[in-house]
Amino acid sequence: MKNTVTVTPAATSPPSPVNVVQTDCSALSAEPTTHHRSVWAKTIALTALAAIALQVCVVVYGTLSSFAGQITHTPFVPWTFHTLWEIAFLALAAFTAVSLGSQAGNFFSAIFLGGLLSGIAWLLVPDSLVILRPQYYAIESRITTDTHEAGRNGDSAYDFPLSKGSLYHKDDRGLKSTYAGRAENNEYVGARGFLFWQTGLANGYDPLLLNDYNGGKRFLSRVELFFTVGPLVIVEATLTGLTRHFPIFMLVVALFYAKRKESLWFA
Repeated sequence: MKNTVTVTPAATSPPSPVNVVQTDCSALSAEPTTHHRSVWAKTIALTALAAIALQVCVVVYGTLSSFAGQITHTPFVPWTFHTLWEIAFLALAAFTAVSLGSQAGNFFSAIFLGGLLSGIAWLLVPDSLVILRPQYYAIESRITTDTHEAGRNGDSAYDFPLSKGSLYHKDDRGLKSTYAGRAENNEYVGARGFLFWQTGLANGYDPLLLNDYNGGKRFLSRVELFFTVGPLVIVEATLTGLTRHFPIFMLVVALFYAKRKESLWFA
């Protein structure tokens, strides 16, 4: 008679409830942290994009002002050479904003309000804190009833649009003499700075005094202008937007989050 041995499997003890709770809690605590980081990463990206888009809108506004007769200048490059690049960038910015979870209308509304705050803030910032130094300057002037002698005496009225003059390299001796000569005529005289002369060209200033300007008359010269003026407008807008508007925008976003506990771009 064979002996039969019955093997009883050892009972496995169920997992400790404490361990289960701890595992679940760690997973739950990691998920909000990851989501929080993702939201802030998108917020910073949208804020930087908005700062750049604001500076591009400034160039577009200048072009529209010339069409409305508020500014007079001789176009040394067709407006389409840079405006097409600007419109394409703004369309791409809107698409990116929507892709990141914002809304195009809210995105551009925030750009408008942020531009007002940034403009006011930079009126109070000393020039010593400006990071980017212009390499080119353009002279602009305007005769108005408030500044012209005849207008003040009541003999005749002067209310001319803003006139855009020549572009100068920052080290050109003619820059100061031209500025002084314009100022002697009781006009408004201002100097506007640019990182690239192509950006000044896109804003309607006269580049004939610059050695780098190719004249834009030949076909290859115009092709060169098309593929340099527009892209360099975007490059300068990127550099200017990140150094000038981005800190102000981030401050607004941080204050909004402190008050509402949510991101401005996804509110």
